[in-house]
Amino acid sequence: MSTAEEILNAFNATSKLDFIFKLGGILAAEEILADRAAVRLFEPEYPYMPISKVGNPGYDVLETLNQFPDGRIMALVNKVGGLAAAQDILAGNKVCRLEASTIKLVDKSGRFIPPINLDIDVSHEDYNICRPSDKPVSEFMRMSDFVPGDDQINFETFSRRTNKIIDRIKSDPRLAGLLSQSHFQIILPKVEVQDCGFVLENFFMPWLDKYYFKFFAPQHFNSRVRTLIKNIDFRRDSRYIRLLAAMTGGVVPAVYFPLALRGFTAEEARKFISVLPEDIILSGVFDVFAAAIGYPKELFDSLLPVDLLMAACYFKGEEDSTFSLSTRKGGLVFEKVGLFGEDTLCGVTFI
Repeated sequence: MSTAEEILNAFNATSKLDFIFKLGGILAAEEILADRAAVRLFEPEYPYMPISKVGNPGYDVLETLNQFPDGRIMALVNKVGGLAAAQDILAGNKVCRLEASTIKLVDKSGRFIPPINLDIDVSHEDYNICRPSDKPVSEFMRMSDFVPGDDQINFETFSRRTNKIIDRIKSDPRLAGLLSQSHFQIILPKVEVQDCGFVLENFFMPWLDKYYFKFFAPQHFNSRVRTLIKNIDFRRDSRYIRLLAAMTGGVVPAVYFPLALRGFTAEEARKFISVLPEDIILSGVFDVFAAAIGYPKELFDSLLPVDLLMAACYFKGEEDSTFSLSTRKGGLVFEKVGLFGEDTLCGVTFI
């Protein structure tokens, strides 16, 4: 067993924050310390980016360090199995999941419960987004259109990998309530994303235009953002970099939950993502567009206007902006919007 001195010598302020971040955040760390959650370690499925690469995860640094002084860090290290295990977590060689946690993160409607200290006034609008089929074969075929031929996967592989994600959520008592709401099995192409706007314009938009018109003719999809190339960026505290890193390595099956943060503004969602378990990614342009291509009828054939936010992303140079995909009279519109819009649907994605 490592001594207290060895443990403390292994951590500086940055690695303390990174350690808490990789345990699942402040709430998860508190549950571990209170013995309400046990930690299990697994091999990572995708490369894990350290905070030094991701950027500040959204915590108040001084407040977090004050909340987790040396003695509590030592206790967390011992809870995960000792210094060697903690170093594996920090290096990205292991990822941790909690078991038997009593944290309730999701309410009975399938929406995340905002913590009181974030002072979020959440809308209770009841959006009518249809549940997709449990076996989305035609939806998979539509999404496969933007996957280059050499990188294609078959439906069986897609189904197995997305159902594995759903099973992971179902087995986590903190998150299982998400499955009471509509969720969408999606696929993202293998591509090294050097310019989000270029990828969106060339991989996603032509297919969304095609399939939206197919289901809703004579209405069309149109973009009100005239110049996409070199103009779309993502928030480092949104965890979206994990999705992009996964896309670099290969085709990415994922599950998108458009209603998980419904009623949150983009600004509120950006604050809130930092206190959620580390494998939850704030939705952005690629996952929302993939879902819209695969499931246009389920997402947009609603009595209420549908406004899907992509809070992980913003117009370059304007971090107080984001993007939305919304139904308007005459069709579906992609546009740049502010952070405080009401009656919006802000989602999350699991890979």
